[in-house]
Amino acid sequence: MIQRDQNDRTKALIKNFKNSPKRFYGYMRKLQTVNVAVSQLTVKDGSRVTSTDEEAAQVLCDYFQQVFTREENEQEFNSTTNTSNIEHYLSRSNWR
Repeated sequence: MIQRDQNDRTKALIKNFKNSPKRFYGYMRKLQTVNVAVSQLTVKDGSRVTSTDEEAAQVLCDYFQQVFTREENEQEFNSTTNTSNIEHYLSRSNWR
């Protein structure tokens, strides 16, 4: 009985595809199964590939730490909460 209802719904969606494409594509998207996983990554020296998610996470972490740099006054600026502290910070920098 449930299988028959599912088949009827699928047939109705296909039949009314031109009238309601959003509904059809929503149904198709629900049917898709996408396995999102990090594939094997080569370590920095190129000697081997990662075998676990933890190793892959560490390789990505190391890479992004090399690519992105932390500004000298970033921590100081993030810790300021009131306007006078922000104005003090801006007066010391090249923003004005």
